[in-house]
Amino acid sequence: MPHFKDVATINIHFQPFQLYPDLPTGNHEGIDKQGWREDMASWKWPDKTADELQARRQALKDAWEKEGLELNFSGPTLQPQGKVGNSMDAQRLIMLARDQGREDAMIEAIYTANHVQNQCLSDWSVLTAAAAQAGVTGVDDMLRSDYGKAEHAAMVKHYRDIGINAVPVIVIDNKYPIFGCPETETIVEVFTQLVQTGTVSKI
Repeated sequence: MPHFKDVATINIHFQPFQLYPDLPTGNHEGIDKQGWREDMASWKWPDKTADELQARRQALKDAWEKEGLELNFSGPTLQPQGKVGNSMDAQRLIMLARDQGREDAMIEAIYTANHVQNQCLSDWSVLTAAAAQAGVTGVDDMLRSDYGKAEHAAMVKHYRDIGINAVPVIVIDNKYPIFGCPETETIVEVFTQLVQTGTVSKI
């Protein structure tokens, strides 16, 4: 397997995106997550049965566990609990954490709150607690300000403009999207093309 550290500088960052921008925002306690997901499934996968949707949730939970991660789908039908809200403020908080050199710790705290503890990311008390866990400061002032809002909106628009409409996605050089969870060989091929030619002709 080739190494690129001697020929390229590679930085990994979480980038903002929103699949469901209409969810409530602005220090909102959120809406029922299970009910929202059931409503979403009715229009997103109208032809799938309840058993098929449960199998989909089980496969996702199993994939997380394979990587040593916990996805808190509970009960006999593996449904998420708690509330769900708009993630824009959580994504702004990650930007603040990056400025303070705490991006990875902030992402870990936010993902734990959302996926393990089923807490709502539009609830500022949840974000404040996650920031404290990650060692990020200045959160109250940031949440009440316009910090990062214009950058967030511009990045979301940019990613939609290059064809992103689902997650997960890895974006190389901020313009070459690799959809889903690619094999290592695919990432190596993209990096090799960039190093050798300065562009990517195929993914």
